[in-house]
Amino acid sequence: MLHALLVVAALVGPPVLPEPATPEPIVQRPSAVEPAAVEPAAVEPGRVDQAPEPVAPEPVAPEPVAPAVADPFTAPEERPDRAGWVRIEAPAHRGTGVLVAAGGMLFATVVYQLGDVLLCGGCSLGLVEHTFLIAGVGMAAGGGALRGSHDAFRDAALRRERSPRRAIAAGIGLLAAGLVVGVANDTMYLRCQLSDVGPYASSDTCRFGASRAILDASAIAMGTGAGLLAWGLRYRRDARMYERARIAIAPGIQRGGAGLSISGRF
Repeated sequence: MLHALLVVAALVGPPVLPEPATPEPIVQRPSAVEPAAVEPAAVEPGRVDQAPEPVAPEPVAPEPVAPAVADPFTAPEERPDRAGWVRIEAPAHRGTGVLVAAGGMLFATVVYQLGDVLLCGGCSLGLVEHTFLIAGVGMAAGGGALRGSHDAFRDAALRRERSPRRAIAAGIGLLAAGLVVGVANDTMYLRCQLSDVGPYASSDTCRFGASRAILDASAIAMGTGAGLLAWGLRYRRDARMYERARIAIAPGIQRGGAGLSISGRF
């Protein structure tokens, strides 16, 4: 057996072992190229570099300024184009509150009359109610005068014309009629109180309700007539004043709101 193996080994030859792998050489490569050194520029002796001259900014055109406009609410004497003019102030009141107070006096009179009838059957002499009614007629006249002044100013500002003739005529008619009826009513009622004669006389007393109803109606007529008459007279007077004046009207805005300003030379 051993002799056979030796014969085979002699025929085949010794075994060939693989050669070990040869490692490749490691070469170090540069990571980056170093920049070339820059030599400083040569400076001439005695030369001094000057700073750059500043550049002036480009001229900007000024914004256009609107021409000054005169304030319409400036006093006329402060405006050169209206030297010597006088400011016409708008009326401060329209008379509405006074007219409402006049109606309140009539209401108070009616309440007093009802209380007189219910409490003592009309025993009042009429002094209190006559005082209330006279005060109501006076308030109606005052309220009408205030409203006439306000309306005249407003119409002048709006260049609007209005004739007060009808108001004056109606006021005179109502005032006269109410005054005549009121005086006649009081006279007849007084005769009834003194001698029990006249249209208000009855079997045991005077007709208090009828006389007071006529008295109230006459007071309403007088109050309406006084208000219309006062309005017409005041409106006509102020309207003529505005017509004679050289007026200038300018709309504007005040703290209290928008309105109209009137100035004039009289």
